[in-house]
Amino acid sequence: MVTEALNRVLPKFGIDRVRCVQNFYVKPAHTKPTYWFGKFQDQKLRKRWKTTDWFYMPATLLETGWQEPLLQRLPSNTLEIGAHPGTVEDWRKIEFDDIRAFARLARAARHELVSWVDIV
Repeated sequence: MVTEALNRVLPKFGIDRVRCVQNFYVKPAHTKPTYWFGKFQDQKLRKRWKTTDWFYMPATLLETGWQEPLLQRLPSNTLEIGAHPGTVEDWRKIEFDDIRAFARLARAARHELVSWVDIV
């Protein structure tokens, strides 16, 4: 249902990329609905839209220290790391700082960081 709505609406605005469903986890995710049901949605999205190969988003602010484990398990191809926009609230500042820390570590490990528009 979501995929069909995207297929109808997004082309009208010239949008040809969408975020894939989370498919990369640092911690075991077998109890998360996205782990099981996201695979079906992800397949539908990939048939029609450009997206990254992998998507990771920390589950909560309690999921800290994910940067090093993620780098150790970094998949090949493209990985998007999600964060909520803004830095006004304290929890958003924490997410922003975590993403920046990961970017520093990834650059030091000689990984290439690209913007969303570079994804083909």
